[in-house]
Amino acid sequence: MLASTARGGLYAGRERIEAAKAANQYCDSLGKHMTIRRTDGNGIPGLGPVTSNLFSCVASDDPEYQGPNLRPDPNVVIEDRR
Repeated sequence: MLASTARGGLYAGRERIEAAKAANQYCDSLGKHMTIRRTDGNGIPGLGPVTSNLFSCVASDDPEYQGPNLRPDPNVVIEDRR
């Protein structure tokens, strides 16, 4: 698990991207895949917004990396004429 924190208005978004890139490179070096576990944002008076990101490195067969098994919506309309 990796964590990063970014401070400061407009730069917080850039810092989040850089942190995700660094986490992805780290996970690649382990032969794993990066998944984002949590992203938090709040403000601190005088310091501006603070963003925290939590990442995990997981194997390609890990259920967390696989994500949910989504199914398409049914395309059949059932009409009830009671």
